[in-house]
Amino acid sequence: SISATPRKIDTKIPLVGLSHDSTSSSEGDGEPRPKISEDFDEDDYRAAAGKRRRHRRRKRKALAIEEEKKDFCQRIIGSLRNFYNETGGITTWKMTHGWDRNTDQLHKWSGIGIGTGNDSYRSTHSLPHIKEIVLPSNGIGGPWRRPFRTLLPLICNTLTTLRLSGNKLSGNIPRCIGTCKELTILSLNDNEITGELPLCLNQLTKLRVLNLRQNNIEGFASIAFMLKSLVSLNLSENNFSGALNLADLCNMEHLEDLDLSYNSFAGSFFTPSVCKALEARIVRIRLSRNDFNGIIPDDIRQCVNLTSLTLDGNRFSGPIPD
Repeated sequence: SISATPRKIDTKIPLVGLSHDSTSSSEGDGEPRPKISEDFDEDDYRAAAGKRRRHRRRKRKALAIEEEKKDFCQRIIGSLRNFYNETGGITTWKMTHGWDRNTDQLHKWSGIGIGTGNDSYRSTHSLPHIKEIVLPSNGIGGPWRRPFRTLLPLICNTLTTLRLSGNKLSGNIPRCIGTCKELTILSLNDNEITGELPLCLNQLTKLRVLNLRQNNIEGFASIAFMLKSLVSLNLSENNFSGALNLADLCNMEHLEDLDLSYNSFAGSFFTPSVCKALEARIVRIRLSRNDFNGIIPDDIRQCVNLTSLTLDGNRFSGPIPD
């Protein structure tokens, strides 16, 4: 039974220092429980209490990070499977390993490249991150903008390579692709993509290769010429039209390979300023089957690394330079 009379505390017992015994504390953190000892030091006691609090915080944070990693990985897998199902899936895809199985080991998925610990980019808390999606000639078909728009926010900060060439993708290029700040290679050639180039492409400041050959893209191509980092630009066999902004072309100081053939580009191309800007690096120029005009100036001889020059099917005039 419990006595109603409170027990008196012997005030004659002096407070002494604290030490630790082997019994776990009531806080449930596995730390030794402090007890009174003769060498009591209040600062040491406070330091020990602070250490236990920091240990508990680290433990809670580690558990939260693990849960976040699991949730993030599942969201990526769910978006990948949604992209797979909405673009043909098992009926058309040729490379399906991982895409049609219940596995969360992304490095085993066909065409998926996973970042490693040696990458310059490390996502928050080392969350799993996709660096490459390489699925050329894979039978991917149909509208791809909606499923890709769901996937992209999860990988936009890590994706460096996107190769979906030789498939049957239709519809516009998703505007959200401009959020892929780390993208260096974008190959969507040999598809059925329509519409115009989205303005957001000029946000891809690290892009080195842009290949949109053999689609049904139309309108002006000025956005592509704003990408100063490009080494290779291929817009051939589309429905582009209009004159080029030669000032933007002159600013493409890294350009080595340019293919604009089989479009409806018009206006002049070779000017002394263009030849001067391209002289150091340009290796190949293909302008076949357009509506370019004007003369070919003697300044073209400044392009000392040029190995391929294809100009048939235009309206160039004047003599061929020596």
